[in-house]
This record gives sequence, structure tokens and C-alpha cells, in this order.
Amino acid sequence: IKSLKKSEYYFFRKIFNDYYEYLKDHQNTLINRFYGMYGVKHNKDMIYFIVMESIFYSNLNIDTIYDLKGSTKGRISKDTEKVLKDNNWTNSN
Repeated sequence: IKSLKKSEYYFFRKIFNDYYEYLKDHQNTLINRFYGMYGVKHNKDMIYFIVMESIFYSNLNIDTIYDLKGSTKGRISKDTEKVLKDNNWTNSN
């Protein structure tokens, strides 16, 4: 489950049909599959979230895990952390 900003929620709604067709045509893609997208009203606020397939339940061997956010500010992992971040990715390529 991943929380979404309102703009992300509407973006995913906009691209959903193309996304669905892509997944149908490319069944072996490594792109995450979305199982549901929801907006829940809490008090007066809407909370948006998406339910996605976990890439870790796979028969693929995973050598390195990155938590990519698309930012560089503070995005490097410590030597003791197993999950690497954006700047680790940039520096490895």
C-alpha cells in the first residue's frame, strides 16, 4: 500500500486505460501491477492510496534493493543499511 497525493491519484486515473493495455500486451513486464486505488474520506480530508503487487514475491533473484524517490537531497544510505537510495543508484552507474 502506498499513499498518494491528490495529483498522483488523478494522474493514475488518467493513464489507467493505457497502463492496463500495456500490462495485457506485456505480461512479463517488471512494472508493478496495481490492484486497486482508493480515496477514503477521514473527517473532512480525503486520503488517497494505491494497492500494488509486491516485487519481492517473485522467483527472481534480487541482488540489490533501491528505495528510489526521484530526489537527491539526503538520499544516500548509510553503510549499515541494506536498502540503497537515489544517490547510491546514481553513483553506481
